[in-house]
Amino acid sequence: MSGTEKLSLPKRDLYKPIVSAIVVNYQTSELLSECLESLLSQKVPLDLWVVDNSGSDQERHKIEALCKRMQLNTIFNKKNVGYGAACNAAIDQARGEYLLCMNPDVRLEYGALEALIKRIKATGAWIVGPRFYWDKGKNFLLPPSIPENWLTESISFWAARLKVISSLWSRWWARREQIFWKAESPLSQTMISGACFLADRKALMPDRTLFDPSFFLYYEDTELCRRIKQQRGSIFYLPEAHAIHLYAQSPASSHFKESAMTQSQKLYRRGYTRWQRQFLRLQSKHGSSLFPTRSCGDNHCDLGELDEPPDLSWNEKGLCWLRVGVNPLFVPSSGTMVNGGHFKFPSGLWGQMAPGTYFLEVRHSTSWRRIGLWSWHKRPLESII
Repeated sequence: MSGTEKLSLPKRDLYKPIVSAIVVNYQTSELLSECLESLLSQKVPLDLWVVDNSGSDQERHKIEALCKRMQLNTIFNKKNVGYGAACNAAIDQARGEYLLCMNPDVRLEYGALEALIKRIKATGAWIVGPRFYWDKGKNFLLPPSIPENWLTESISFWAARLKVISSLWSRWWARREQIFWKAESPLSQTMISGACFLADRKALMPDRTLFDPSFFLYYEDTELCRRIKQQRGSIFYLPEAHAIHLYAQSPASSHFKESAMTQSQKLYRRGYTRWQRQFLRLQSKHGSSLFPTRSCGDNHCDLGELDEPPDLSWNEKGLCWLRVGVNPLFVPSSGTMVNGGHFKFPSGLWGQMAPGTYFLEVRHSTSWRRIGLWSWHKRPLESII
């Protein structure tokens, strides 16, 4: 592949591996060691690939030293070619029966890969994904992926503006999260997160690639899942396989991420019909001016700008669901069960959270009645210093 360099295959890998695991790195070498150790601890024969998109000599030296010690395969791209293209480069040379694509901020729990393989064989699925936790303590569960289509796009738009749609959309999503979080057996899904998943080779396109390289960043996993469903393939979430996703650890700027998100969304919308695309354009053009975004409403406590994790209290005792999101609808959100009327936000989780605005709500565990709603803005580290 032009613009890439590959190190020689370690001599110890003379057998046919069950899984080829692919980790794509972009300026996150400090996260790689734990990620790779979690893969090497699995009870499954695999060949492991690290694809570096950093284009940095300093990053390359770190990865070379790490992968030489662990006897891993590496591909170094001279520039950032995007997540999908980087995975495709490794898949072209990978020898495993199954393909595991994984972000460097993910850690597989012991036995997770074996569980994924067992279930992908039993279900005949094209791709399967694990249960994700947000924190290393495995307290906060990460949500299911939002089904991306013109209808959910439109509902999200109006839910931010109209109270009735907001309430219905929020309740539907909360119920979906509860089913997802409480599941004890495989659940069929429309899509799963691209942060970590196991794919059967039947998910590959005719040119033997997995991802559409047109998607530089974001939506490459969404497009993959849509393509699989169009081909009548199955996708499963496997709650018995556990992984920790530290989430949003990329050093890329927020402006870069927003630009990439917008561009990828435009590409993804090419899969909509003409009238669906036209409807979304008219909705955005006229709906935004006629119907402004709603505020959080009553009983909302704004904590302002915070340097340290919040310490929250409420009047009611007993079991409650606590959810954290980046919008007041909590679509999507991360959730955990708490007992009592007090919660101190974990400092470890706070440290890994990106700067920005967050919302937290507490709801009764059975009636789903809201007990409290808070928001805050986490300041960037440089503004604190």
